[in-house]
Amino acid sequence: MEKVRFAIVGCGAVARRHHVPALLRSPRAEISVLCDIEEEPARLVRDRFKLGSTVYQNLDQVLADPDVDVVDICGPSFTHYDYARRSILAGKHVLVEKPPVYRVDQAEELIALSNRRGVKLGVVLNQRYRAPIEGLRQAKDEGLLGDIVKIQVIHHANLVFGESPWLWDETKSKYMLYEFGIHFLDLLVYFCGEHDEIVCVVPTSQESVHTTSDLQIIIRFKSGQLGIMDLTQDSTRHSAFFTQLNAYGTATDAFVRFFPPQVRFSAGVDPPQKYLFSELASFAKFGWSLATGKYLVERNRPHQRVLDMFMDWLVRDTAYSLTMQAALPTLRLLNALEERIPGYVSQGAKVGIEGAH
Repeated sequence: MEKVRFAIVGCGAVARRHHVPALLRSPRAEISVLCDIEEEPARLVRDRFKLGSTVYQNLDQVLADPDVDVVDICGPSFTHYDYARRSILAGKHVLVEKPPVYRVDQAEELIALSNRRGVKLGVVLNQRYRAPIEGLRQAKDEGLLGDIVKIQVIHHANLVFGESPWLWDETKSKYMLYEFGIHFLDLLVYFCGEHDEIVCVVPTSQESVHTTSDLQIIIRFKSGQLGIMDLTQDSTRHSAFFTQLNAYGTATDAFVRFFPPQVRFSAGVDPPQKYLFSELASFAKFGWSLATGKYLVERNRPHQRVLDMFMDWLVRDTAYSLTMQAALPTLRLLNALEERIPGYVSQGAKVGIEGAH
């Protein structure tokens, strides 16, 4: 079987932890090229995984290489639009990490360009394929939840200054939306569809660290459902790091925990033993994955699923659920929310074009 030859552009944590391991587990993929503007990260990836890949330091070298079928863009977000556009013009298929681009008009331009050039353009919104989210989606599709009335997401984590330095200037990275909150906003779109109205956005800016640390958001969707989000990236205001997603339905409510993974369904008042058995089951499964050495593979399962589906799209022309077209509702929501956050609006039209050069 002829393999799909990938060039990974951007050899940081996302490539190292997720894309490279997922591609290496696929018998249909070959990592022919590693590219990073700094030579060392690419060589470190090549040496760590014992790859025979060619190492380049700029995109022009990648695009001139006939042994590249797909440009897999894993670098900083401000490069995504420019790199995707140039790759499409060079006749390469493109897979781009989140956020695929910063603006809807950029996405629409790339969609039109990929159609004209006859290449495929996919994005990576992998949280849709985490095990508890798949369990929740199956319950929704089977009618177990009845009609979902609202979805509540709570995501508390560390400050941006634990991330790469290019993210620290929030007027350029718009970190709280496009890096920190995007996966959970995408999950709201995944379950509720297109948004109708931004009911409320309450940002909290921490002057001591010069960044927006909290966002409280209420969104009304065209389906009539409500999305309620609490995003916090400041441990001086909230001490615990955790993520929860609760879906409230007319028949059953669902409570999703990401670590250890669990989705629990409830209607009425549950007896205490139900909670006990649910906890025991989730911890037993988690403990087994650690004991058998499968934890890292299972942790990377969402990326594995996305990359496998993308290769099926290329090789077999099967349907791919994460085309750039499919990401438009999420980008529309992000763009609408951006207008409600001081400091983001003035930079909104510039990021992704000026930042790409």
